[in-house]
Amino acid sequence: MSAHHHDHHHSGERIGFAFFLNFIFTIIEFVGGVLTNSTSIMADAVHDLGDTLAIGLGWLLDKSGRKSADHRFTYGYRRLSLLGALLNGAILVIINPATKYVGFRASSLLRIKAWLAAKGDSLSKSHNAETGQA
Repeated sequence: MSAHHHDHHHSGERIGFAFFLNFIFTIIEFVGGVLTNSTSIMADAVHDLGDTLAIGLGWLLDKSGRKSADHRFTYGYRRLSLLGALLNGAILVIINPATKYVGFRASSLLRIKAWLAAKGDSLSKSHNAETGQA
């Protein structure tokens, strides 16, 4: 049987490459959203920024986790990558309901505005019909 080897140094480089690629794409998407005045592109850019920050946190803690043991951390820093996974998971658990709340409030406000606009249009047509205006 052959031994199974992991080359963790290269995985860190790949995470760094993914971070910078995602970061550059996020900037391009922000600029595109501003130039086209598109809220959907800007919203996706914010989403991509969150992904970039998560990848960056994982990359930073992966690099920090390679430090060897010292008098303070006798096991070493290897568990920092686990901390990164825990933090990313906690952030998702917190942000998911917050995002849904903001979206629900925004859609509720849009429905109220649409209802008021329709009611105002209806009142205006009723008033015009009563006064004989077109």
